[in-house]
Amino acid sequence: RRAGLGALRSAAPAAMPPPPPRPPPAPPSSVASSGPRDTADAVVRLPQGFISYYSKNNRLQATCTQPEHFRCRLTRTSKASERKAAQGRPFGLLCNWLSTPCTPLD
Repeated sequence: RRAGLGALRSAAPAAMPPPPPRPPPAPPSSVASSGPRDTADAVVRLPQGFISYYSKNNRLQATCTQPEHFRCRLTRTSKASERKAAQGRPFGLLCNWLSTPCTPLD
């Protein structure tokens, strides 16, 4: 026999467990930080490095992966300009920059 609607209403709801406690805050770092890094929307990997695209600010960044180079990067905007015909189309420049051997400054 089926229980009536009144019997279903009188049943006590199951108790939910409390949420887990929050982790403690991280200790302060002795290294200065410029804030969280943006996550690239697209990455093209090349033998000499990679090119990342960030849609938040229409930016392309080429990063050289040579182990002896420290922070070897070139950044260009992909925002077009009416006055500068080449601005906003930097992908070829970034590919060429990565394919050209570079010498880090002393």
